[in-house]
Amino acid sequence: MRFLVTGATGHLGMVLVQRLVEAGYQIRALVLSDDQLFKHLPIEVQTVKGDITDPLSIQLFLHGWEDATVIHCAGLISLRWRKDKQVEKN
Repeated sequence: MRFLVTGATGHLGMVLVQRLVEAGYQIRALVLSDDQLFKHLPIEVQTVKGDITDPLSIQLFLHGWEDATVIHCAGLISLRWRKDKQVEKN
């Protein structure tokens, strides 16, 4: 079985990906191009650089894996008291 995972470099995504790899599943992760945390993903994980808000990134992410199950863990949060424009945008 194959899984496409968004948000794989976040806390939830990282734990999930590790468990799926340990169970022997194939994983492809969509990671932001400037996200250096992808280096901490298991070596078995295939990464695709892109942005969940970009339709072309999604096409590339899905290409050839149309039979895979998508697990969506991506999200933006803010712990600031004032509004965060990037969080509100998405």
